[in-house]
Amino acid sequence: MKPIDVAIDDYMHVIARTRPWTMKREEACLEAFSDWLYAQTPAHIMLDDIVLGHVQPYASTAALSPADQYELYSALSNVFRWSAQQGWIEHNPFGVGHS
Repeated sequence: MKPIDVAIDDYMHVIARTRPWTMKREEACLEAFSDWLYAQTPAHIMLDDIVLGHVQPYASTAALSPADQYELYSALSNVFRWSAQQGWIEHNPFGVGHS
């Protein structure tokens, strides 16, 4: 099991080589979400503790537009899909049908 910030860092290293055009956009929204998770009490920072239900409170707090929320869900889906491929989690809670 990995904390989300470690998964994000590892994922960013991969997309820096494979999809550099998406890196800056995904990194910004993922790091802001991760920072918010770490500030919560209790902090749900381990990959298998993070669920869809964490996104809406964050989106409200950060005043994300519907487009920004969709972008966050997409970036989270990418990180969690990649993490599942690494064997760090069993399934992607942000997979198809998330929104």
